[in-house]
Amino acid sequence: MTSSSPFLWLCKIHRWLQGRLRMGGENLDHVVSGPPDGASEATIKLIHDLLEERENNLQIAADKLHEAQLQNKDLGQFLAGMNQEREQNDRLKEDNLRLKEDSRSMSERLARENESRIFSLLPYYQELTIYDAIQGYEGLIRAVENFVDHWIGSLLGNDKLQMESIQYAQSNQMAVSKFNKYLRKWEGLYGATIKIRDIDHEILNGFILRYLLENVFSTVLCNAAADVVSTLDTLEYAMNKSTDPKPDTFCVKSWRAQAHHAMVAHPDIRKLRIEVQHDLSADLAYMLSFIGHGKNREAFENSISTNIIDPALRLHEKFLTSPNDFSLGMDPTFRPGQRFNGELAQLKGLRCVDIAKNHRNFVIDKLSPIPSEEDLRRNLQIIFSVRPALIVTKAGHGKSLKEPTIICKEQMLVAWIPQEGKEDSILQQGYGLRSWLSKILSTLDCDGRAD
Repeated sequence: MTSSSPFLWLCKIHRWLQGRLRMGGENLDHVVSGPPDGASEATIKLIHDLLEERENNLQIAADKLHEAQLQNKDLGQFLAGMNQEREQNDRLKEDNLRLKEDSRSMSERLARENESRIFSLLPYYQELTIYDAIQGYEGLIRAVENFVDHWIGSLLGNDKLQMESIQYAQSNQMAVSKFNKYLRKWEGLYGATIKIRDIDHEILNGFILRYLLENVFSTVLCNAAADVVSTLDTLEYAMNKSTDPKPDTFCVKSWRAQAHHAMVAHPDIRKLRIEVQHDLSADLAYMLSFIGHGKNREAFENSISTNIIDPALRLHEKFLTSPNDFSLGMDPTFRPGQRFNGELAQLKGLRCVDIAKNHRNFVIDKLSPIPSEEDLRRNLQIIFSVRPALIVTKAGHGKSLKEPTIICKEQMLVAWIPQEGKEDSILQQGYGLRSWLSKILSTLDCDGRAD
């Protein structure tokens, strides 16, 4: 018998028993009678028990399979429900984002509407903070410096271009004469121009800033509406002299700021402002024509209008429409072209630049050794003021104004020369080493020297 014979024999027994059981109505003895191939009753019974156990196991497996199928069906339904919930959550998220965006847009619109309503109820003036005033003034100074650098930067390093500008000055004496006349109004500026070399940049910066101080910041809207300003002055005087009600400085200054705001916004004043801007630009361009003579004259004038006059007018308007008083000023106690002879506290209130030390900032407390007042009076030369200080006087409530406060220091050119006998070599310019601007002014004299 081969190794597979027991298995084949069992299979035969299984088929025989299955057939007998299907016939039914017979007991076990009849079923197992006549076993195939002479199998014993014990073997038959063992096989019968095994088959019953197999059937039971199959039934249990079938039950478990059915239960697993039911669980799988429940799980499928659960997962389907989860997918639906996920889709609903995604739609809710999209709706939520859309609602948030709608809410943000509505909040911004309501904020703008509320701001408009609030401003319609507030005093009719623009509050100019100290920080904004400083930023505006320093921005104007940078604009002037950038303009000067742009138009004379290449000229100062080129002898040929300098000669061309000098020749232009010789043939346009009226323009140079007007420049010279305006320069002479400022003693220190004129003296530095004809005596000190290598400061042409600073002289032109100082010249332009003085022009703005006189023609813009020392006026009210450049005298574009003198009659209106005169009326405002009369009304303001009457308010300050009133006894019933008693005057309140802040209220009076606020009223004046409101009036200036209304003037600045008025269409007629805006037209006059355009004319003023054009006239000032043309006037300054004419006096400085020896700078832009080789360039497009219209471009030169437009550059002055855009980079100098317009920013100055805008800043001036902001000053006027604030209840606080903003002004530009220079300390009159410092005598340009002479040795320092003032108070130490006043000197520390300036931003000093030392032309004898490559235009470095001159800070007394950083010198080594720190000079005494006597050292300063003996060795410190005051050259001239480059730019005015920015001063604010705040309006307080009641009949009072607060003390004026300097919020941007005046810039002063100085020369610190502690060595005896060095003044001439540093401060004076010989005829052969005259500065470019000195040569421009010398074209006014037949003997080649400025008078």
